[in-house]
This record gives sequence, C-alpha cells and structure tokens, in this order.
Amino acid sequence: ISDETSESAFNKWLLGHIPDIYFSVLHHWPLQDGIASVSRMTLSNQELWPTPHTVHCDKLSEMIVVMTLEKLGNENRLICLNSSGRRIKPKDAIYIDGYMAAGANVRNALELLEPPGLVCSPRIFKESTIRKADRVYVRDTIAASSLQVIDQFKKGKITMEMIYSIIHYLIDGDDAEVELAGLPLLPLADGDLQCFKSYNVSSNGHDMPYICWAGSATMLHPDYELFSPCHFVHPSISTYYSTALYGRNLNVDTLKDETISKLVRKRIAPGDSRTLVQKDAAWVLSFWDLFDQFHSPSEIHEGLMDLPLVPSSSEHRFMSLRKIQK
Repeated sequence: ISDETSESAFNKWLLGHIPDIYFSVLHHWPLQDGIASVSRMTLSNQELWPTPHTVHCDKLSEMIVVMTLEKLGNENRLICLNSSGRRIKPKDAIYIDGYMAAGANVRNALELLEPPGLVCSPRIFKESTIRKADRVYVRDTIAASSLQVIDQFKKGKITMEMIYSIIHYLIDGDDAEVELAGLPLLPLADGDLQCFKSYNVSSNGHDMPYICWAGSATMLHPDYELFSPCHFVHPSISTYYSTALYGRNLNVDTLKDETISKLVRKRIAPGDSRTLVQKDAAWVLSFWDLFDQFHSPSEIHEGLMDLPLVPSSSEHRFMSLRKIQK
C-alpha cells in the first residue's frame, strides 16, 4: 500500500473520529472540587464549542461541526454543565435558552429550580441533537418542584412576570395544551401563590374558585376592604387569567353574582332580621356603596335574599330582602 493511500485512509479515519477525540478532551477538562472551576473556562463557555457561523466558509470544518452536533445528543461522557454547575451527560441533558419559544422568563424560572438535567448554555446546543425543553418538560418540572416554586416566589426570585410567561407558554402553543391542574402558578391578591386545581360547579358546589377581577381597587384596598384578597387572583394578571383560562375547568373564574353571594355569606350569617355589630353594619353599607360596580344587570342573586342586608329605622338593625318582599 502506498504512503499516499495510507495517509488518505488515516485522514478519513481521523475525520470520522474527531467528534470522539473532541468529547474526550472536554470530558477531561479540569475541575475544582468536583465543579468546573470558575477561574478557568468552563464547559458552558461558547469558546470551547464549535459555532457554525465561524466556519461557514470552510466546508470541511462545517462538516465536522455538523457531525459533532449530530453525535452530541447520544454522548455518555460528562461534558455538559447543568444549571447548578454539575457535569452531566449530554444524553441526560435538556437544553433551553431565552431565544427559544419558551422565552427568557421561563428559562430564568427553571434555572432557579435547578432540575438536574437542565442546561442553558452554550447556545450551539440548540443546533445539536440534545433534547430541547418543551411544554411537557416545563410542566413536569414545575409540578415536581411545587414547594420550590412557592418558596422562590415568596422570596421574590420567581416574579409575577415569570409566572405570566410560564402560563402563556404552556397554553398558547400550536401543539397540544398541557394540563395546568396541580401547578403552583396561581398568584393571589394577598401575595400568596396557590395551585391550579380541577374545578366544576357540580362537584365543587360548596367551594369557590379564585376570582379574576380587574374592577375597582377599593374592593381590595387595605383601608376599605370589602372582600378578602385571599379570594382574588392578583390584579396585575387577573385580566389575562380570566380570558385565557375561562372554560378550562380550573379553579379560577370571573366575578359572578353567585360568587358575590358566597363571599357575602362568609361575612354575614343568614337571618330575616338581626342586629349587627358596628363593624358588620358598616361593612353592609360599604357593600351597597360598591354594589353597582360588580353586580350584573340581572336580578339580585337568590343567595343574598335571606341575608340581613337592608338597614331599618332601628340603629344597626337589618332585615333580609326576602322578609321585605313578604
């Protein structure tokens, strides 16, 4: 065999093994205390990875890059850094960045949760065979990290904008929608964060969904609180929730007359005639002051008829609408 033929055969062999040699170099990249050293270039640095645009004019290099990216998703060596800085196999990695459909807010929220397979850089991974984060992955990660999500929200690290972005991403895609029940993505007006739950009137008749209401702020103002904020979705995203989630059999709904009656009954006990304490009497008068702002044009709901809500000539004495009609 001639030297020229041998050299050609070797070059062909070498060309096919360049990705494996490259992966081996990355696998042995220096570590410090088990974590890639921040004082050195880490495995997440773009400079360590090929980029198609830098070799666009070189067909051979471009071929090698494509070959490398195609093999990356099945690689078993520890050459990726997850969101907590630990080395993982590309085979176990899930990639997401702020330029994908999920957006930066979703990526940032997932980074705070530090799921073991999450990889956010370098951006070249988007062109590789590494698995990409999708709606099912985001939903499953949020569901498995419910306590972390609530904790990060209370600390202010997961923001209202992130919550909004996650919901928007999960339900506004072209592919099949994912189930929202069980996800802690329901911020309330009192600052709490609750889980979405399956809800329908027939099976939850005595319970009450959280209320989407973008009306008068006086209803929730601390100095003039008509209804407790714990029953209301946070006003900054209430409008979006009411339009995007209505009709999905979840525990959120618009403010309806039936809901109003349930809220009132939490404060005022039924009775045809009763003397109310000063605080309750003042509350009833405030209720009527704001009644036109949230009540529908229809007749007063039957749930209000047996409550002492009509002031009489006697101080603090109230009668029910039913008694007056009789």
